[in-house]
Amino acid sequence: MIVFRATAIQRQQPVVLWAMGTDNAQVVRIDSDGSTAHTTIEFGLEFLIALIQAELALHFSSSALNLLLHEEYDWATHPNPC
Repeated sequence: MIVFRATAIQRQQPVVLWAMGTDNAQVVRIDSDGSTAHTTIEFGLEFLIALIQAELALHFSSSALNLLLHEEYDWATHPNPC
């Protein structure tokens, strides 16, 4: 946290940290003056995975997880049977 605070102050830009859990997420904003704000978001990975899977009509939830966590994804690994 100290490194992120120093970065925000040095660059005069806020830094946002997003810690995603299974059921919820924590967001911390560090402003350029070093002050911080914290909030909890009432959804987590499980919700996002289900949302991605439904929106893209993916057969496997692991495909949705891979899309969420990786910039490039090989669709041949988990082909959509539709």
